[in-house]
Amino acid sequence: MSLPRSVACALALLLPAVALASGNAVRLDGTLDYVDLGTLDPGTSFTVEGWVKFSSLDSWDTLWEVVDETSAYNSFYTGYIQGYWQVEVEDQTVWEGDTCESYYTLCWADSPTDGDSYHVAAVASGGTSYLYVDGVLVESLLHGETPSLGSDTWVLGIDQDSAGSWGSDPLDGWLDEIRIWSTARSLDEIQCTMDYALTGGEGDLYAHYPMDDATGSTSATDQTGSGWDGVLEGDADFEASPFGLTASTGGDIPCFDYDQDGYTPDDGDCDDTDSAVNPGETETWYDGVDADCDGASDYDQDGDGYDSDAYGGADCDDSDLAVNPGAVDAFYDGVDSDCDGASDYDQDGDGYDSDAYGGADCDDTDSSVNPAASDGWYDGVDSDCDGASDYDQDGDGHDSDAYGGDDCDDSDAAVSPSGSETWYDGVDSDCDGASDYDQDGDGYLSDAYGGADCDDGDASINPAATDSWYDGVDSDCDGASDYDRDGDGYDSDVYGGDDCDDSDGSVHPD
Repeated sequence: MSLPRSVACALALLLPAVALASGNAVRLDGTLDYVDLGTLDPGTSFTVEGWVKFSSLDSWDTLWEVVDETSAYNSFYTGYIQGYWQVEVEDQTVWEGDTCESYYTLCWADSPTDGDSYHVAAVASGGTSYLYVDGVLVESLLHGETPSLGSDTWVLGIDQDSAGSWGSDPLDGWLDEIRIWSTARSLDEIQCTMDYALTGGEGDLYAHYPMDDATGSTSATDQTGSGWDGVLEGDADFEASPFGLTASTGGDIPCFDYDQDGYTPDDGDCDDTDSAVNPGETETWYDGVDADCDGASDYDQDGDGYDSDAYGGADCDDSDLAVNPGAVDAFYDGVDSDCDGASDYDQDGDGYDSDAYGGADCDDTDSSVNPAASDGWYDGVDSDCDGASDYDQDGDGHDSDAYGGDDCDDSDAAVSPSGSETWYDGVDSDCDGASDYDQDGDGYLSDAYGGADCDDGDASINPAATDSWYDGVDSDCDGASDYDRDGDGYDSDVYGGDDCDDSDGSVHPD
């Protein structure tokens, strides 16, 4: 397969924009400069990729080579040779450029430009080679050969055309972010990470050379920590990188599964540095980790939008979705649904539970009615819940006569129909309506208190009574002697007087 350079560039424009990142690149001057990586063995299926910028393109430029130094035969080779990007596998000759028609060499015609940057990835997989340039698959070749890496030497930037002698097809330019993967990477995988400067901790990354060593250093550090450090030869050195790569901190590449848990950030992995955190995990509550990446608080187990009060929130029961500060309390079910801390049996919030549920509040719908309230008399409400009639202010068991009762003075507990009358004190203690100065109830007030009843202890004695003569009682209270019937001023001689005829007023001693 072959794509025109214009198509490849157009496809590359579809890739994410690249942000600049600091760092170095290795500079090779096209003479005998190169980087010796030593003996590496990433397996039979692998990927080598990196960035290259040509300073002076001469049509014989090696990017990387795996060579048997006893024969100078290539096990694996990638470079730009005589107008072609080439990938060679098990090349049994020592010359590049004359092999584009052979069964083991993949070639793609192109015209790269000095000063431009190119991302190149070469993949060996099951007897097939693949070449990607700037994130585009430009050519593949089924040749049936599997690279026999064995004890072969890996180098960057130079070729060996005679056994043990380096110096052919040197690169004049820069190499950066060289990666060797122990897997055959796909198009999507290559596109996903090509614009990033990786950390070295990515899964399946066999060796990683970010080329960020200090100027003057003689080693190209393998950032995977596997110890595959390279050695700079000739005048090779480190310079400020001309490639604008985004520096990854690990787990921050949206399309890459850094922790190898099967989920990328694009798939919803909210922490791609922790394989125990992804959308497929089961949430362990209250450990501060959103293990299933659902975005919900780890302290809100019931998912009602409120964190548990055991962990600084306000949800008093984080196992029940219906219980939270935003809920409406259904009173008298024993559940503090709105988490206000108030008793579920105190609907009106006055501090007293309803008497229907063992409390003392006789009206749990009115906060002004409770045992601590002051009773407002004669409004029909038992405000203090004492059970007494609201119309019996003095508590004597009788309602005020002003509100249909029979208590003639509801401010005095001693005054009621059940009260005992104390005569002549001006108070109708028994509320019978009779005068307090008419003890005998004959309708006449006692003459001792301005009335005319001469004996207020006897109802038969009063000014309206008929006098019964000679019984010693002034029944009609006229003040005359009860023994002077004829009223002549002399008592009857029958009763110790001297009137000889007490029936005739004209008969008497005078």
